[in-house]
Amino acid sequence: MTDKIDILNKAIEAVSVMYPIEYSEPINSISSDQNIALAKVYADKELREYIQNQVNLNIKQTALAGNDAVASIIGKTRILTFQEMLAKGKRAYDNLEKLRKSSINN
Repeated sequence: MTDKIDILNKAIEAVSVMYPIEYSEPINSISSDQNIALAKVYADKELREYIQNQVNLNIKQTALAGNDAVASIIGKTRILTFQEMLAKGKRAYDNLEKLRKSSINN
């Protein structure tokens, strides 16, 4: 198992060099600006379809990975991340639409 963890860590390091992202401590809340950004992502049909296609591609790639545990873990993580982003984007979009409609009616 340690070998697989080492392989996973090396893969993460390789990706980190290609796409450097400054690490910040994760937080369990979404700011109102982030919520609006998620709603905008969901509202953009082409972007939403792109993300949905990425989910489908990652499902296929994960299935083709077979017994490769590292590829399966990475694939499942990508799938869950994209799915969560779409779900939260839809929720934010629906909430903003309700607010918009209620403000029009008042």
